Amino acid sequence: MSTIGQFSSRVIIVTGGTGALGHSVVRMLLEREAQVVVTYNKKVELDVLIAKLDSDREQQLTPFHVDVTNPKAVDELVEHVMNQFHRIDGLANLVGGYAGTPVADMTWDEWNDQISLNLHSTFLMTRAVLPTMIGVNYGRIVSVGSQGAIQAAKNAAAYNVAKVGVMWLMETIGNEVKQHNITANSVLPSIMDTPANRHNFPDTDYSKWVRTDEVAEVICFLLSDAASGTSGAKIPVYGKA
Repeated sequence: MSTIGQFSSRVIIVTGGTGALGHSVVRMLLEREAQVVVTYNKKVELDVLIAKLDSDREQQLTPFHVDVTNPKAVDELVEHVMNQFHRIDGLANLVGGYAGTPVADMTWDEWNDQISLNLHSTFLMTRAVLPTMIGVNYGRIVSVGSQGAIQAAKNAAAYNVAKVGVMWLMETIGNEVKQHNITANSVLPSIMDTPANRHNFPDTDYSKWVRTDEVAEVICFLLSDAASGTSGAKIPVYGKA
């Protein structure tokens, strides 16, 4: 089945859209004719994303500089999107990051940073878009968890705990708003084949890692009308890992 035009007239917010997975998700959504609002922190990362896009798709992209761990900034983002488009059909929570430290060596700040980046950002963005989605009786929310949420790796306690929180947050929300035709799901990738991961793990067999396009395809499906019967899911996307 063709996916061209799948998101025509839809407005999708993608947090973390300037990251490696974000590049894949944003490109696929634009190709399927969505209006994409992408958050970013660093202008140089936004420039790299735009340089990789087809020039005829740039008009579908609305960048917004925002710290998605800041409640006021998140509310301002949603207000801006509503003023410009008068609708928010979908949200892809891709913001996140990994820092590996044994619990015995972990500082309080390191713990808080991982929880804030990976979990608080997801909560704040989702909470901010829900009233609009409830008001129109439609919405699609997808958040990126991790294999570490169900198979805890060493030296990643804060990251693992945050991703567990993301997973159960999505299921909770899915149960709270299912009567409003709103779905909330988690995608749980294993380690993804990205330049950063190749740099950090140079002696690994990259062929076993899941590709960002493979994860993005699952995310785009869950953002689509075709996924109306799926909510609260925790979908593993492990590649050959």
